[in-house]
Amino acid sequence: MTFLFLTLALATAEDDALPFLEEAKIALEQNRLPAAAAALEDALAIDSENIDALEASALVALHRGQPEQAIALLERLLKLDRHNDDAMVTLARALWHTGNPEKAQDVLDSVLARHPSYLAALELQRDVRSQPAPKQSSWNPTLRVGMALVYDSNVSLDPDLVPDVPNRQATLANIDAGVALDYREALTVIARLNSFMPLHKQDEVGDLTPTTLTAGVMGRLNSGRLQTAIDLRYEELFTNLFDNHLQRTLNPNIWAAYPLGKMNRLRLLVGADLRLPEEDFAPDSNTTIKGAVRDDISLDKLSLTLDVTGRYNTGGSDPTDALNLRSNFKEVGGTILAQYPLSDNLHGFLLVTAQGREFEQGLKESTYNGVLGLTLSLESIQLFAEYGYATNLSSKVRSYDRHQATVGVRATYN
Repeated sequence: MTFLFLTLALATAEDDALPFLEEAKIALEQNRLPAAAAALEDALAIDSENIDALEASALVALHRGQPEQAIALLERLLKLDRHNDDAMVTLARALWHTGNPEKAQDVLDSVLARHPSYLAALELQRDVRSQPAPKQSSWNPTLRVGMALVYDSNVSLDPDLVPDVPNRQATLANIDAGVALDYREALTVIARLNSFMPLHKQDEVGDLTPTTLTAGVMGRLNSGRLQTAIDLRYEELFTNLFDNHLQRTLNPNIWAAYPLGKMNRLRLLVGADLRLPEEDFAPDSNTTIKGAVRDDISLDKLSLTLDVTGRYNTGGSDPTDALNLRSNFKEVGGTILAQYPLSDNLHGFLLVTAQGREFEQGLKESTYNGVLGLTLSLESIQLFAEYGYATNLSSKVRSYDRHQATVGVRATYN
């Protein structure tokens, strides 16, 4: 999507369409094509001859599998700027995708007659002459695979109680693999495996290292800038790879997101976590009702995400059992995520979270967590390094400090 951002070379600060163009730019950075299309439509309603908005709208339409709409927009643009070579190459691509390679070649010939060395036109001409236009599938798969080396000073299944292990320091290998199938921006199906495996001390910490299997489906409904979704996730939790099965969890969520301006995007979420543990892990099932308010803020290059959450858990363990604190609690929390590009392909982030809980047993506790990280992007490969610190302030049984250092690599394939 990077080339789409380049089309939004915003005209002048006095342009009334400028806020909508900036809103579209932010939506594109977040890969929210319907919201970007809606913002560009508003920009064109104010200024129907805005070349930046016409070109960006055409590119968005082409990526959404709407080449006919892209052609109409580009024809409007070329009436205003008939020698716009970038727009003409995009028009040729759109014509090719509608099954008109001859018309596409005619457009490319006119561009190359003026600029014989224009690389984008030459590359597209090679494709037009050698092969039919690729068919756009209704299903778009994305595969993500990652491997990391993790040092953990206090391996545990926080916030659950764990077996008594004298020394929980360990070096772990982490494997994270997932696939997502998107259907026409309306439906996403996911599957994911995330596993931590000790590189030593297997007998001591193997029962504390989690492996999760997740499956989910999310249906989206886009109405202009408003995006709503129903998200259903199912998760299985194991330790010692797959040796010990601890629990399964069902997570239904409903959320809605809407941009409040060129810099803010507000999201509201309500949902539940239905926890079904094995008998030797917890006495019985329990349910957590949750809600969250999120605001995504863009300040030039700096991106901020602010989250306020609330959870209420009921059912399950005996409320008189002060050692089994997996249920019957109230919790409030907050998260701040700051992301900043240090260069074109190097990004840094800082994540800070805090939660406070009160249990029916009368116990109160608070958890604080901070993560600082760097990500180096090289095409479809990412190298990353992170440091995290967490602390829990509670009873002597549950209080802890925890340091984690991670280095790894991720790959994404579309």
